[in-house]
Parts: sequence; C-alpha cells; structure tokens
Amino acid sequence: MRTIISGDNHIYKDNIEEQKLIFPEIMSYEADRVIFLGDYYDRKLLTSEELVFGTSIMKQFKDKYKEVYVLEGNHDKDTIKYLISLGIDVRDNLVLDNNYYGHFFVEESMKAFNSAKRSLSELEQYDRVFLGHQHSFQILGKHRFHVGSPLWIDFGEVNDVSKSIIILEDDKINIIELKTPIPMIDVFQIKDLGKLDNRNKVRYVIKDFKQLKKEANKLEDYRKKFYSFKIKLDFENKEETLEISPKKDINEIVEEWLKSISDKEVKEELSLTFKENDGN
Repeated sequence: MRTIISGDNHIYKDNIEEQKLIFPEIMSYEADRVIFLGDYYDRKLLTSEELVFGTSIMKQFKDKYKEVYVLEGNHDKDTIKYLISLGIDVRDNLVLDNNYYGHFFVEESMKAFNSAKRSLSELEQYDRVFLGHQHSFQILGKHRFHVGSPLWIDFGEVNDVSKSIIILEDDKINIIELKTPIPMIDVFQIKDLGKLDNRNKVRYVIKDFKQLKKEANKLEDYRKKFYSFKIKLDFENKEETLEISPKKDINEIVEEWLKSISDKEVKEELSLTFKENDGN
C-alpha cells in the first residue's frame, strides 16, 4: 500500500493561485491513498471562490486515488464535513495499519510553546505517527513526524528550508521535497530587495525608527513586485529609538510621522504593522 501524506493546506483566497501549482505536483505521485492532516481550509466561513476551488481539488483527488482521507483541523472543523458527500472520508483522527494520523501539537513539537496537551508517550503503541497542525516539518522521534504544510503560509515558517509531503510505502518512509511552493524570505537591507526574483514572499525587517523614516516612501517600488510583501518593525527599544518627548507617547509620535508617508497602501501597511508590534 502506497500512501501520500500532506500537512496543512490552509486554502485561502490569497493563496489559491499558488495552490493551483502545488496540488497538481502532489497528484503527480502515484499512490493508493491520500491523507490530508487537517486545516485543508484556512477558516470555517468560506468564500465562494475558496469553496469552489477546494471542492474541485477534492474531486480530482477522489477520481485519481482509491482512498482519500481528510482530518478535521482547528481552522475548518465542521466546515469540512460536507466533503463526505463527495465520497471523502472525513475524520477527527485516523489509525490505519497501526499508523496514527492526527492534527495537534505534542509536548515535543518545536512550535507548541507550552500549549500541547499530549505527549508522544501517549502514542507509543503505534508503529508510526504523522501529525499536522505545525507548519514546519519536524522529526519528533523514530518514525514520528510533523509533516509540515506543503507551502509557506506565514512568516513563522520563514526559516523552513523547504516544503514537503511524505510518501509511505509499506514500511518505507520517503520525504518528498516539493518544487512548486513559493519561497519565503526575510530581507534586512533595501538594496537586497532589488536582487530578488519576484516569485518570493518577502518580509522586510526594519530595525530602527531612523531606517523606517528613511526608507518608508521607497518601499512602494517593491510592494507590488513580489507574490506577497510584508513589513516587520523589529525595534529592540521603541522608546529609546523614537526619542520620545515627555509630552507625547510612542503612538502619538508614530501617528504624526505616518502622516508624512505619501503612498496610502504603504502607510496602511506600516500603521498595521506598528499596531501588531505594539500589542506584543
């Protein structure tokens, strides 16, 4: 028995064009069954575009493979149950041939951050364990894996070297690196933005307020160049960097400065980014 195992897809309107490349690459591999490890969709309330695309893809998988399983994820629980009408087997978790498939962190997960409610020791009776939920691939132990998402979804994965699926054939585990996902990268100098191919998801990291003031209006040149473009304010000490007046707090100073940004969309991106950082 040959099984394709895919992690979290998180189908969302903004990544459908990329997923149109990733799903065919997955389907280029022959197998008897396919197992999706949860969060097939990014959210419970789907747009018509997300619903049509996700349903079409599932029909293609059902036509090609004998067995298709989809686990419920925390993002799409209940929503995903409609796939049963297509002949898809929808489960909370799955055990096949004494191999366990689930969608959760364990204490050993590198992205769990003390949120895990279970440990690998609870799954020791199984020959192999394949988990979703964590987007970064991880070998948890002997024959124990977080398979990871087949595409870069958020910048918490920026250090992931590649994206992959797993093909399990009898007792052999093959990790297959995918070629179609769009890479994700952090950039720290504005000159380096011009050197990058446009097929990237870019986050531009700004280290201090002086750099922010100097480069903000130049960022418009790059905002539309890449597949996606985000800005991160990584100020080590906001109060010292912004040289706060005793009569004004950080937010007042930043709001005044943002008014000087000429490009509306860059201004909105910077404003949102600062609010996100200020809340951390």
